[in-house]
Amino acid sequence: MEWHSLRMDMRKRNAKPTDTPGANAQAGDVLVGRVRAWIAERDASDGLVRQWQTLEHQLSLRVKPLGLDLNQGIESNLSEARAMRALMRRIRASDRRLAAEAKRILRVRSSSWEGALAKIQLGFRMQTPVGPEDVSHALMQAGFEELAACGEGGARRARKKLSHTLPG
Repeated sequence: MEWHSLRMDMRKRNAKPTDTPGANAQAGDVLVGRVRAWIAERDASDGLVRQWQTLEHQLSLRVKPLGLDLNQGIESNLSEARAMRALMRRIRASDRRLAAEAKRILRVRSSSWEGALAKIQLGFRMQTPVGPEDVSHALMQAGFEELAACGEGGARRARKKLSHTLPG
């Protein structure tokens, strides 16, 4: 996904639902779209991290014959080091946007089982060894509570959908 189209998706998903009855009925759909956009940006950010790692490896191979350690190479003006610094700026900016959007998603109350399930999906996707577990846990708890509030019909549909997506 190109960054321009990703930014456009971010702008679209930041649109807040109004307080009209029709908009509240669509809150689940809004959440699903916002969660999908969040996951798409996270996937793009993960791609940047992989590019950074590739550059780091290339830089380590390049500085070794020069008698430099990797830290000196990273601080150098070598092309790989410059590219790594540029990628790191993009990764950090993406991380800030993703953290802020996750908190905004947490504040939107879903009115459907799809929205509640999307919150749970986002909570699972956010869990990383160094991720923001507090927001992740809050998203899963809110999604679970909202799913329960949707009643037995919504819970039954969610169980059926989950049975097709969860391993085991």
